[in-house]
Amino acid sequence: MSERNPGGRFQRSEPANTIVDTPGEPNADPGKGRTAGDKVIVACKMPHGLILRLFRFEDTYEPVMGGGTREVKVARPIGEAVRIRGNTFPYGTVPNWPIEGGFGFTFDVDKAFWDEWLEQNRELLAVKNRLIWAMPQLDSAVAKAKELKSLKSGLEPLDPQNLPKGIEPADRRANP
Repeated sequence: MSERNPGGRFQRSEPANTIVDTPGEPNADPGKGRTAGDKVIVACKMPHGLILRLFRFEDTYEPVMGGGTREVKVARPIGEAVRIRGNTFPYGTVPNWPIEGGFGFTFDVDKAFWDEWLEQNRELLAVKNRLIWAMPQLDSAVAKAKELKSLKSGLEPLDPQNLPKGIEPADRRANP
C-alpha cells in the first residue's frame, strides 16, 4: 500500500514489483534488493526493453468439435517476470541506468533465470541477432556493447538525411 509523506513523494510499505515501477520513481531498479546467487548484466538494444518470463509445459485436455477431448501441451508461466531495460527513456529525463553503444544495461539479473530464459528462447530473433545478451562483469559488457555499436535493431528513428530506398520526404508546400 502506498502512503503520502510530508514531502509529497510516495513511499511504499511493501517491496516494489519487478515489473511495476515504484510511484514517484519512474525508473525503479528491477534488481534492487535481490542479492542471492550469481548475477549477470543483461544488455538490450530494443528501445523499450523486454519483460522476461519462464514457462513450463504441462499436459492438459481440450474439448474437440463433435465431442470428446484431446491431449495438448500448454505453456504455464512460472516464477516472477523480470523487466529488462532498453535504450530509450522519457523525453526530458536522464536515465538512471547505463546506456552504452545503444544497449541499455540491467544489473543483478539472476544467472540461473537468464540461462533458463536463454535456453527457452534460443530461436528468438532478438537473441539470434544479438539484440539481447548478458555478461557477468560490467567492463566486459561495456566492451561488447562498444563492439556491437553499429548493430541495427530496425527500430531506430529514421535519419532524414539518409532515408531508406522508397521513402521520400513530404512536400513542404502550403496546402491548397
